[in-house]
Amino acid sequence: MGLSLQRILNEQITLSPADTELMYDAYKQMGLSNEWAIEDLQSLLEWLNGLPDTIILYRLLYIDEDKEINKEELGDHYSTNKEELLYNHHNKGSIYGGHWGDPVLLTVKIKKDQIDIFNTLHNNIMYPHEQEITLKNKGKGSELIDVSLI
Repeated sequence: MGLSLQRILNEQITLSPADTELMYDAYKQMGLSNEWAIEDLQSLLEWLNGLPDTIILYRLLYIDEDKEINKEELGDHYSTNKEELLYNHHNKGSIYGGHWGDPVLLTVKIKKDQIDIFNTLHNNIMYPHEQEITLKNKGKGSELIDVSLI
């Protein structure tokens, strides 16, 4: 698989041989076949490459009333799909509050070059149901559009 996987990655984005092996290892840890790894990684790369240059993303946070959101570092884990994000948290029951604080939905606007490609790929391999985009530098440079109490 090494050569085929490397060829696919080189056509889409640049990853070092060490990073390529880490992607392969993530699929292997998930118990997936080489064929699955090649096909899935190709799909993930097509998804990333198909994103527009400016992207609206969503993040769910649990905050106490007296805490303020750090607007300089809005965080690094986001979703492009607000409905799916809220559904997942409703389904797990975590959105109903508790010891974490009150749930709020952040809406941000980013430039595509703020995406941490390696970690976005790795997180989507390890946690495919989350459809996550990981940002560089804890989300520095993201434009906060909205904060809504859920």
